[in-house]
Amino acid sequence: MSGPFTGQSTTPVGYTETLQFWRFRELSATISLPQQVAKGWLRAESAALTFAGRNLHTWTKYRGVDVEENGIPIFAFSNDVQNTTFSQGPRRYFTVKATLHY
Repeated sequence: MSGPFTGQSTTPVGYTETLQFWRFRELSATISLPQQVAKGWLRAESAALTFAGRNLHTWTKYRGVDVEENGIPIFAFSNDVQNTTFSQGPRRYFTVKATLHY
C-alpha cells in the first residue's frame, strides 16, 4: 500500500487513484463608487462594492465527489481506506458586500 504522502489512494484489493489536484478557492474584486453616487444617492462620504466567489473550480483526475473529503472508513479495521459515496464537496457560492463610510 502507498503511504499518505505519495499522492495515491489504495485499498486492500489494490485499487488506486491519484489524489493530486489544483483548486481555485477564492476570487474577489472591489469597485469604488464615484463620490457623486456615494454623496448623492447614499448620503455617505465614500462607497464600495465587493464581489467574491468561493470554491470556483477544481482540476483533478480524481473521480470521486471531492479529493479533500476524508469520508468514512470502508472497513472498520482500516483507517486508510475511505468511502466518499455519501459525502458532498464544498459548495460554490458568491457574495456581494457594500461598504459605506460616513
